[in-house]
Amino acid sequence: MACWAYYPGPNDVGRRPEPLGEHLVNVANGVRTHRDFNRLVGKIAREYNLDASLVSDFIILAGGLHDIGKALARYQEKPAGGFSGHEVYSTLIINHVLHTIGIRYNTPIGRLLAYPVLLHHYAQRGNLRDIYNKVLRHLKPSERVWQDCIKDLDWALGRIREFLTTDTGLRIIKTLLGSVRGGELSLFAVGGDFIGSLGSIVNTRDWLGVMAVAGLLNEVDGKIAGDARGGEE
Repeated sequence: MACWAYYPGPNDVGRRPEPLGEHLVNVANGVRTHRDFNRLVGKIAREYNLDASLVSDFIILAGGLHDIGKALARYQEKPAGGFSGHEVYSTLIINHVLHTIGIRYNTPIGRLLAYPVLLHHYAQRGNLRDIYNKVLRHLKPSERVWQDCIKDLDWALGRIREFLTTDTGLRIIKTLLGSVRGGELSLFAVGGDFIGSLGSIVNTRDWLGVMAVAGLLNEVDGKIAGDARGGEE
């Protein structure tokens, strides 16, 4: 047994499984070393009047936490069955951590972490609202972490911590590590219609920062996954 970000099904010819912890670290590192990263950090910090170091940490964390929902036992029990809806679980896990340390998801800095994670499969999802509502219908306060994922995430979060520079970023990692080591990840539903609240910022300047980070995350995530998993498209 192991902890997977991807595991090929019977029709996935020539594809290779990819460990979850390795994927999270590689995407976080890929985001922070991307040629456009520093320019994006500077632009967002100026536009939203945010600390550049905090913006940097939150973009790195979006890369490092985007698939953390895949660590739940509900996915790892049968990884070849796919990970549909994992971006919603990842977002709810992140929302709980933000809530715990006193940051609301719907502030400019909270959005830079929560919304890009929710949107990191937006090019492949025509039914995000349906996926979100399906998750909410079966939502519990917390879910069990797959046993093999505890050690994997412990290692990955430790590595991602090395990329961060702010107390807030480090508190997020510390909070998550405590939960992972306890074998449970807590979920926080924001109330109301999260997808609706996402749409409500389309016509505000916050949207540009969210989509810029989501685009960077999607680019890096796709490249890392493609290189690791190989096979025929």
